[in-house]
Amino acid sequence: MSKKILSNKLHEKIGGRLKHNKVLVEIIIETLFETLLAEQELNLQGFGKLYIKYRKEYNGRNPRTGEFLNIPAQNVVKFKSSKNLKKLVN
Repeated sequence: MSKKILSNKLHEKIGGRLKHNKVLVEIIIETLFETLLAEQELNLQGFGKLYIKYRKEYNGRNPRTGEFLNIPAQNVVKFKSSKNLKKLVN
């Protein structure tokens, strides 16, 4: 789903001006980024949890050439779904 479709769905559900709903979607996404960049976890009850996890440096391999590569340490965004979401999907 794109931001445009999300803002249109929001417009269908709550009404208001479509332009304001687009801004609202942008604000929500910006707030999600700010929360994760502050290295806080974002817990959306009934949906899941987004958090940043540090991944250590490790050795990998290029599947095409078989060449060994050193993959540097980095922070990655992780998502853990809620029990409700898991139940809904299954």
